[in-house]
Amino acid sequence: MAITPSFVFNVYNGQVEANVPFDVGVSWDNNSDGNEIILYDSGSLSVRDCLPSGVNNNDVSEFPFEGWLCGFGISNPSQLGGWICSAGATVEVVYYNFSGGFSQSFTPPVYIAGGGAGAFNKGSVKLPQSNWARCDLNAFTGIRLSLKLNIPVGDTINIQDPVNNKVTCNKAQIATIPLI
Repeated sequence: MAITPSFVFNVYNGQVEANVPFDVGVSWDNNSDGNEIILYDSGSLSVRDCLPSGVNNNDVSEFPFEGWLCGFGISNPSQLGGWICSAGATVEVVYYNFSGGFSQSFTPPVYIAGGGAGAFNKGSVKLPQSNWARCDLNAFTGIRLSLKLNIPVGDTINIQDPVNNKVTCNKAQIATIPLI
């Protein structure tokens, strides 16, 4: 196999409360602990809008889908200071691919917000090569990323800005192409 230069895929969620409805106002509390906000591939109408497979060339893409996720950049357009996590609450980036069959944490876990660590507005994560995640989930350009809400009892995550509640992300991937 040959390793090609990195591909960058845009992913997003246009309304975070549509996936995980707020518990109170513009906040989540312990009732939303463990819930995930899926970051949808921007070119996939099938996955984003629950249309049948194959719509918008979903399963027949020009991009190779095997390789590794080596990093990502993530942000939200909050005009009010970003997401705030109280005390022990965190927002973790997790991934899903065929090998695990369920969402999994990176090793070590990647937190983009946490109590006492400031607000989440933007972040850039470069994964060490030993922690690259395998990309083999075709409908999500190889791998699906989500934001997992970790909220202990009594804590909250407040997005503060109900008008600008989107999350955008750029997945950096190394693709493998088999040699004949």
